[in-house]
Order: sequence, then C-alpha cells, then structure tokens
Amino acid sequence: MGWFGRDQADDAPAAPDPLDAIDRSAVPRHLLPVVDRAVECARQFRTLAWSRPAGPIQDRMFGVARRFDTVAVAVFETTLRAAQIDAVATTLDPEEVTASFKEVRRRADADPALVASHRARFESVQRILNARDAIDGDLQLLEARLEAAVAGGAELLIDATGRGEPAAEQHLAAIDDELTSLQAALAEVGALPTAPPTQPPR
Repeated sequence: MGWFGRDQADDAPAAPDPLDAIDRSAVPRHLLPVVDRAVECARQFRTLAWSRPAGPIQDRMFGVARRFDTVAVAVFETTLRAAQIDAVATTLDPEEVTASFKEVRRRADADPALVASHRARFESVQRILNARDAIDGDLQLLEARLEAAVAGGAELLIDATGRGEPAAEQHLAAIDDELTSLQAALAEVGALPTAPPTQPPR
C-alpha cells in the first residue's frame, strides 16, 4: 500500500512515492542539504497527517502533504537547473571572457564592433553567473519557508487553543497557499532570468 493508503483499495497496487524520483547523486554537493531538508519536511508532514485522527481534517492534511511532495520534487529539479548552469558557465570560461573583454577595451586602436562583440559576450556570461548565484540564495529562503509550513501543521496536532474544524481548515488553507507560493517561486528560480547587464570591468 502506498503511503496515501486511504486513497486506494487494500488490494490495489501501491502508488509510487513521488519522492523516489529525487536522485541525490545528480544534485550539486553544496545543495544536497537543501534537497535533503525539503524531503525531510515532506516526510514530516506525512507523519503529521497520519497522526491526526481519521476525519475531514486528516483527509485535508493528506492533500496538503501531496503539495509538500510536489514542492520537494521542485526543489530537486531546481538544483538540477543549477547544475546545468554550472556546466554552461564552465564551458564558456568566464575568466577568459572577462580577460578578453578587458584587453580589447584597453586597446586604443580596437575596432568598436569588436569591443561591442566582446561586451555582449561578457554581459551574457555575467547574466548566467548572476542567475546561478541567485538560485543558492533563493533555495535557502525556500527551505526556511518549508520548515515554517511544517511547524504550522504541527499546531493542528497540539490544538492547544481548542480550535474547531473550521479554524483547522482555515489554518490548512493558509499552509496550502504558502506551498502554492513556494511552487511559483521555484518555477521562477528555475528559469534563467534575463538580468540587466552588469557594469563592465575597469
């Protein structure tokens, strides 16, 4: 039986675990902690869902848990994008591009068209590098937001305020909205942005 056993008959084949699609060996080493934490958050919310007594709120928590899985997989896919950008940047040899641009700009007899060509290449490489740097910072922030969402789910088990079912539904809706926001943010991070040109080196 898959981990969402309530969604299928007892004799039905187990549904595949979406987190099994995450291949840690494909993740850049320095981003592994982020992927691992995203997976851990997804599994933690699963545990929270199963710990809730059977009923509408537990069913709702299972639905939110699926969103956690989706976000964890999106985090993994974003790190693959980071690896792709790393590979592209290495191929372009940023140090050589920068050195060539500096050299041609310093030549008094340099053809303006040649300078413009080197400038365009330099600025393209810088946009790629800037995109790569942005991914690291954004993933760290997304990780913190995932942890906050898990903590919010834990509140439903403690229920210290005696909140009723409508209030619990509202609380889960807020967590679900946060996960929607995280998915949107990951989609934006995963795309290579067209950043404004950086200042040329002096």
